[in-house]
Amino acid sequence: FFFFNDTATTEIYTRSIVGSVRCVQETGGINAEYMGIFIQMEKVYPRSLSHIGITVQDIDKAFSFYTSVMGWYVIMPPTVIKEDPDTAAGKMCIEVFGKGFQEFKICHLSTGDRMGVEIFEFPTKPKAPHQFEPFKTGIFHYCVQDPDVEGLAKKIVEAGGKQRMPICYYYPGEKPYRMVYMEDPFGICVEIYSHSYELTYSSGAYQAKKQTHPNLT
Repeated sequence: FFFFNDTATTEIYTRSIVGSVRCVQETGGINAEYMGIFIQMEKVYPRSLSHIGITVQDIDKAFSFYTSVMGWYVIMPPTVIKEDPDTAAGKMCIEVFGKGFQEFKICHLSTGDRMGVEIFEFPTKPKAPHQFEPFKTGIFHYCVQDPDVEGLAKKIVEAGGKQRMPICYYYPGEKPYRMVYMEDPFGICVEIYSHSYELTYSSGAYQAKKQTHPNLT
């Protein structure tokens, strides 16, 4: 089996392997049980998160905040997209938003780990900043990682955002893993982690007591 950091490459190799196995099976050279395993591999693999989309009231202010405070890379600065069925972008957006939007502004940014961020500003701007409503179905926050949790939290507040809670430790007195919920200047809830997601949760953050492996004592 071949696994790569790039999901698309992994998929190509997996499909190639599955195709080869099918050919062997047709000639009676492989057990059907193993064939089932290969087919399952073809259908189920971890998809990468490509990007998130955020709607704001003022894209220029948002562009300034996300580049100067979050430090995200600029892929495309704020640009006007017209409702034009004769262009590829216009036609695509008509399919997404329907007819009648006339135009909107969009910019493309990228985080330190290459995840994209799309910022939108529509003519029918929201009347108020986004509300913190975690009990409703849907996405209610996103999370960024910064070893200087305190420093980033301070910068967000200085830029017009809000700190919703004190900074908390996952393992008080043991490990420096910590987190805090914030709101950016546009009312969007953003969490800050000091360490990576998998590192934080693979260390038994919610275990009642420590588990010791018998071969490691």
